[in-house]
Amino acid sequence: MTMDNSTPWHYAVNGRQLGPVEWQALVELAQTGAVTPETPVWGGEGDWRPAGQTALAAVFAASRAPGPPPLTGNYVNNTFAWAIVPVPLVGAVADAVVGTSNAGGVTTWLCIGLNVMFCILDAGRLKAAGHPAPPGSWALIVPVYLWKRATMLRQKRTIFAAWCAVFVSSILLTLALAGPETKAFVQCNPTNDSFSCAVIHQQGSSTVNVCWDVVMACGAGVRAVGHACQVVTPQQTVTRVIPESEVQNLAQCRAATAITIENLIVTPQ
Repeated sequence: MTMDNSTPWHYAVNGRQLGPVEWQALVELAQTGAVTPETPVWGGEGDWRPAGQTALAAVFAASRAPGPPPLTGNYVNNTFAWAIVPVPLVGAVADAVVGTSNAGGVTTWLCIGLNVMFCILDAGRLKAAGHPAPPGSWALIVPVYLWKRATMLRQKRTIFAAWCAVFVSSILLTLALAGPETKAFVQCNPTNDSFSCAVIHQQGSSTVNVCWDVVMACGAGVRAVGHACQVVTPQQTVTRVIPESEVQNLAQCRAATAITIENLIVTPQ
């Protein structure tokens, strides 16, 4: 292809159009690496094109280190890249085994560790194939890593699409395994010398420890308060008696005006 050296050129970096620049200036940018084969350029006609598909291809070829070009496509082993795909499902299963209330950062760090390990192993494969090792930050954003990897190797984005599908499936699986939120409530009634409290497991499939305060308003600002805890299994109702000795200010209570349950805490076991 012959070039009109007087034609101004534009190029794009991070979504910004830059230029116009003369052809020789664009060549110097390509030689210094400021413009890469993937950089969009426009020479005054048609649409934007990757710089590597213009006459700049000869500049990139001349500046490339002696030796064969990097391997691309099916010549690169994808085993470790495919190993990244099921990691979200591993996290979902770990949540189910450990229990979502206790998993927290454990499964998060498990997934991060697996992603980093497989990305490091895969980066070694890429380097052996002649590519520069991807930045370590790619491993922290898996879809970015898989997308850029496919671009670098000129492969179809099959692995990227598979990871996205598995990621969505892992979210659905987590929601399915979690089941409904565990709920319990307490009803208390006074007796001659105590409170009789019914602790009712209302919803969920986990055994829970229920703690609460029963508060009796007695007028003139006096409040008699009793505290108790009780373990209940799914669909169970347990009666917990709070004796007079465990109720504060009960002796100062002349006449009850209201009884309420406060500070109810339900903790899965």
